Amino acid sequence: KLASMEGEVDSMRREAQMGATAQNVDSLSADVAAIKSALSSQLAVEIGGAGAGAAATGASGAASAAVSPTAPVTDPAKALYDSAFAEWKKSNYANAQSMWAEFVRSYPKNGLVPNALFWQGECFFQMKDYANAILRYEEVIKKYSKSGKYRSALLKQGIAFINLGKTSAGKERLRDLVKRFPKSAEAKRAQSILQSN
Repeated sequence: KLASMEGEVDSMRREAQMGATAQNVDSLSADVAAIKSALSSQLAVEIGGAGAGAAATGASGAASAAVSPTAPVTDPAKALYDSAFAEWKKSNYANAQSMWAEFVRSYPKNGLVPNALFWQGECFFQMKDYANAILRYEEVIKKYSKSGKYRSALLKQGIAFINLGKTSAGKERLRDLVKRFPKSAEAKRAQSILQSN
């Protein structure tokens, strides 16, 4: 999908040179960058052009549907969530974390709560506050095992434990991930970390 989107960006750039609007190109480019950054952050790996992996130096960005500046936002929950992403993209991790925390407090039944908890963990991770990152990942792990962020929370919690100096707990979490989801991208990353530690 990422390669396909990059191909679309190139096509749109050519169209833009022939008179098409540059706004669509910028929007799609931002989406591609956000997807690369989110993948880099969630899997703690470097993806071409996305910057260093989150485990090493931290990724800045997140996958989020681009909100058109002209489209009115009628859902206050979505507006708050998207505002938190905007702060994340600007590496304003403290602001993004507090906005996602407000989202969870204000909209506890919203389907994006597991994502907001995970991204709070990512904010703490980027700020090297590994203890709080571990706690946010744990909320996803304990309460939202069906969430799309579940495997990423297992991976990042393991890495956070290791970064906190609790290597045996981190390795145990990573081994659990590999055992439960052996064919996942997160498990492959976990295996790589286990081999290097």
